[in-house]
Parts: sequence; C-alpha cells; structure tokens
Amino acid sequence: KGGIADAGVESYWKFADEQEYCLQAKFITGDFGTILSQATGSIKTAITKHPSLTKYYICGNRDKSDPRNGTKSNEELWNNKIKACKALPNGANVEFIYFLICRLFRIK
Repeated sequence: KGGIADAGVESYWKFADEQEYCLQAKFITGDFGTILSQATGSIKTAITKHPSLTKYYICGNRDKSDPRNGTKSNEELWNNKIKACKALPNGANVEFIYFLICRLFRIK
C-alpha cells in the first residue's frame, strides 16, 4: 500500500442489513505472537472506523500450532488476544476469524 492508511483492513464488504465483514492480511517473518501484536493495532482501528463490523478475518502466514512443551500454545495466545479485543468499545459484537494464507490457494 505504500504507507497509505487502510482503516485497519485490506478490504471490506457492507451488506444490505448494514453489517460489515472485514479482511486483514498479515505476512510476517516473526512468530505467531508477532502477527497478533501487529493485528491488534489493525483491529483497534477497524473497530473504530467500521462501527457496523460484525466479522473480522485475519489472514496470516503462521499456524496456531500447539507446542505441548509447557509454553502457551498459539491457540491460547489467540484466545487471550481476542478476549481483550472483545472488551474494546464495539468489540463485543465482532466475530474474529483467523486462517492461514495457504488456505486461500488450492495446493496440489
């Protein structure tokens, strides 16, 4: 985007009933926590700029892996971050959905 402000989303859909679905892409060289950190700012902006937001899709390049080695899993990190986002003004009515970027493409 070349530094152009995007209101926290890559794209959005507004339906006849005024609901909005938004998509945010995060392609990060860091770990899953880095994606969550960067997504938080986008989520806060999107909730503010899109008051009719009901679904927010985050497409990332890191899986919510389960290390089972005593550390918090990425699923736990995700759940904690979403709980905090739902506590934001207008956040309670938003469903947050994470999916891997590879699921956008058919892999043979």
